[in-house]
Amino acid sequence: MRLSRIIGLVILIFIIENCKNYKEESEHFLKKGTVTLAQPNFSTNNTIINDSTFLTIGPSENGLAIYYTTEGSVPTKQSSLYERPIKISTECVVKARAFSSDWLPSEVSAIEFFNAGIKPDKIELVSELSEKYPGNGIATLIDTEKGTANFSDMRWIGSDDPLSAIVDFGKPKQLNSLKVCFMINTGAWIFPPKSITLAGSNDGINFEEFVSKKLEIPTTNSNAGTVHTSLEFNTIKRYLKVTVENLDKIPEWHDGSGKPSWVFMDEWIFN
Repeated sequence: MRLSRIIGLVILIFIIENCKNYKEESEHFLKKGTVTLAQPNFSTNNTIINDSTFLTIGPSENGLAIYYTTEGSVPTKQSSLYERPIKISTECVVKARAFSSDWLPSEVSAIEFFNAGIKPDKIELVSELSEKYPGNGIATLIDTEKGTANFSDMRWIGSDDPLSAIVDFGKPKQLNSLKVCFMINTGAWIFPPKSITLAGSNDGINFEEFVSKKLEIPTTNSNAGTVHTSLEFNTIKRYLKVTVENLDKIPEWHDGSGKPSWVFMDEWIFN
């Protein structure tokens, strides 16, 4: 009986000493100024600007200060201090960074806002939509609703064939640019478009090509998320025919080499 008590006491002392050492090691490891804060997170009703577009930045915690910029520069403690939801009224890139006197500043978080642009009257398919990722039909591309990080949500149209559609503005309008918003996630075989071509018409029958753009294709695996490209031009047309071509063969460095890539788009923005 006495021996068992001695063994129990030894075990108890061992446990106490180990807990003490663990605590000392943890306090040493978490020494002030050695841990990087988590990146700020964003919450907004839409990244395409309307009359009620606000941006909330979190988290909100004691001792934590979030600074932000709206012109794309890296935030510092001399930037604007986030105190309340930000009203977004112009196209911009908002960057935010968390600071604390105890820890290292966070990495920078960024979010881009787009002007709604010129709203087409309607859009009609020339090619077929994919049965697998049809979004909410071809109107998904002009509904001013940006997609989430999940490419299978209904705000994305996915296509592994060239996609072509005719956009009708109701009457001839001055048009200067088109933003095509798309996703890159090469691990899921989602690549940028190979090319985007525009043709114009005023009768909806006879179209004349007037601008085309080839895009840079990733040479390594990339999970860049949502990006966009712009085509600049100067034309007065009622109809635009937009043709977006995917890679018919994924590059050799990729596991899907030789297969067609997917292009995922959530919005076409005309100005």
